[in-house]
Amino acid sequence: RRASTGGGGERPPPPPYLTRRETLGDGDEITKEVPSTFVLPLLDAFNHLSERGGATKLCFDKTSNAFTLRAARDMRVGDEATISYGQRPNAYLLLRFGFAVFDSPDEFVELPGCADELEWLMPGSKREADLYAENLHYAVRNARLDRDGKANTNLLWALRVLLASDEEYERVGGVKAFRDAFPTGLDGRDVPGSGAQLAAEASLALACAREMDLAGGSESLAEDETQLEAALAVLREVETECAMCLSDEPSAYDGAGAGEDLATGMTSMDGTDATRGDEMTCDDVFARCGTESDDSNYLRRLVSALEFRVGRKRILAKAVARYSPLREAFTRSGDELYAATMEGGDYDEKVG
Repeated sequence: RRASTGGGGERPPPPPYLTRRETLGDGDEITKEVPSTFVLPLLDAFNHLSERGGATKLCFDKTSNAFTLRAARDMRVGDEATISYGQRPNAYLLLRFGFAVFDSPDEFVELPGCADELEWLMPGSKREADLYAENLHYAVRNARLDRDGKANTNLLWALRVLLASDEEYERVGGVKAFRDAFPTGLDGRDVPGSGAQLAAEASLALACAREMDLAGGSESLAEDETQLEAALAVLREVETECAMCLSDEPSAYDGAGAGEDLATGMTSMDGTDATRGDEMTCDDVFARCGTESDDSNYLRRLVSALEFRVGRKRILAKAVARYSPLREAFTRSGDELYAATMEGGDYDEKVG
């Protein structure tokens, strides 16, 4: 919405950034621009899509004192215009907005268990000073996995520094010498730093296993995948019924053909047919799948919850398969992901 700039009218809006001073951990202050928070009528009704997925970008045009939406791709009449709610993980989207984005490019899983490794630091030691000098303590306290189950390179660097023996730490050459990964297994038998690398990966695998246990255990992934598949099937059937009744010929729903199939047999969550009778009409369908109906709302909430759980557990399964020094059969998906991430099946060499 454009703001008036006339002499007796409204004042133009401020730029969409505020300047503030922040204090770093070492006491130094910096000045930075941070996004402001605005309520823009109408735009808050747009659906979310990641900016990396092609969402329109909200911009502020200082010349015209107006907010604009700019498309990141060619759009045709009828295409949905979306905005990004930010690069947020599903835990944030589900808690704040009530939905999850399956296989989101912005998804990540936090690993608070990694912060336990900081307790091994001797206060006032050179190792502690080295770690803080490189700001690696932030990587440990904010440990996370990306959507592919990979840890940030700084996190692995920090864990190598934390878990190296005193002898290995000195032999390798201190904190900066641990920046790059070291070979493990048979290839790393005589390589200084390989022990720290193996310990860092084992620490990550343990933190992932803890999070998996809190989420219901590794065996629950296959169960959640089955439930998600069933819930999506039921939701699609409900939405198909609604689409048929909203078509130009709603009478096609009542009678024979596909309408009769949908009206008389609907797959339930346990895989059986829940027969609802032959007398179901479009009025009945609208009562079940309308925006305010309990059935449709329950199904959408269930699908969002299951998508969140499945996505999170798949990331953890990938990470465990990637970093665990001892192979365990976590789940059917975990086994497949493990085989896919071992780069040629060099498992025996990795374990050493």
